[in-house]
Amino acid sequence: MKSNLNYLIKCTGVNLNKFIEICRKECVEFVNIKRLKFNEIIFELNESSFKIFSKISFDNYQIEILKFGGVNKLKKFALWRLGLVVGLALSIAFLFITNNMIFNIKILGVDENVSGSVLNTLKDIGVDKYLRKPTNMTQIEDKLSETYNFSLVSAIIKGNALIINIKEEIDNNQENVCDIVAEHNMIINDIEVYSGYTNLKSGDVVYAGDVLVYARTSFDVESREIKPSAKINCSIFFVDKFNFYFNEKRYVRTGKKIILNEKFMIGDKTIIDNQKDNTFEYCEVEEINKKISNYFIPLSVVQEVAYETKEETFSHNFESEKNDIINSLKSSVHSMNTKGYEIEEENVIITDVAGGKLVTYFIKCNLQLRYN
Repeated sequence: MKSNLNYLIKCTGVNLNKFIEICRKECVEFVNIKRLKFNEIIFELNESSFKIFSKISFDNYQIEILKFGGVNKLKKFALWRLGLVVGLALSIAFLFITNNMIFNIKILGVDENVSGSVLNTLKDIGVDKYLRKPTNMTQIEDKLSETYNFSLVSAIIKGNALIINIKEEIDNNQENVCDIVAEHNMIINDIEVYSGYTNLKSGDVVYAGDVLVYARTSFDVESREIKPSAKINCSIFFVDKFNFYFNEKRYVRTGKKIILNEKFMIGDKTIIDNQKDNTFEYCEVEEINKKISNYFIPLSVVQEVAYETKEETFSHNFESEKNDIINSLKSSVHSMNTKGYEIEEENVIITDVAGGKLVTYFIKCNLQLRYN
């Protein structure tokens, strides 16, 4: 008779009829025998038959218990219920404790170096992550104002985070002197330098990020800093390219997946870490972050999932896809012209390459730039 308390067992080996005969000689009563393959069967046993079965030696057969039953199942069920009660009690206790703790400290308005120094100062007065929430915000503000030359400091508690807003003191007497740097790829048509130094001339090619005019009088030892000023007539280009292949190999997902790693976290601390082996030959791995709760306890699950892939070859017809490619490139190039410069020339170039085509789309704008 089929029962939820039966053991489910799989046996693998040669001559399974002999295996069944051995078991029956020992008075083992089978339930729901099913043959999966010529060398593999699954069956169920009740508690009494399982006790007899477990004492039999099967040297030539591989035995795998797929599901426990009988007393073992009842024990697991009882332990599961007890675990729920204990887990609930611990969660409530943990909730009361962590509700008065800091899990994150955010320093806003300063760079990383200053932020690190501020965190060390907070530690000196007993304020740090995973400690009790501070109750005196004025003490924190006064300590940071005394230690650093900040014009404004404010401290607030939001949830389990301490947020420090800082405004640094600005020295208004310091003049901001820096080089003139190219914002775009360009060809210099003409350049007039009123102050500063350059070695560029008409016809030179300049790339975005290159220095156009240096904030100095020369490259000599006696050079001094000076605010640069210049007028530049140039042609700038916005370009995008697309490599088209007649035959393209891609890895596509088969629909199968394995959760390789699953971490249950409180804040940035891992409390449970489950791992599995990757059995896929080819796969794509993604990390998925899921927030379970973001209130009193910041609970989250981080999963590393492997998706099985297989290689497939896709054929493309250039003539049927050409207009879509050009329109896509045109849209991309025009979106680069964020300042709306007047377009003097616009063109597309198609060249043959190994196994396909190279499509290049560009626009050219003539500009007169003035830097004071």
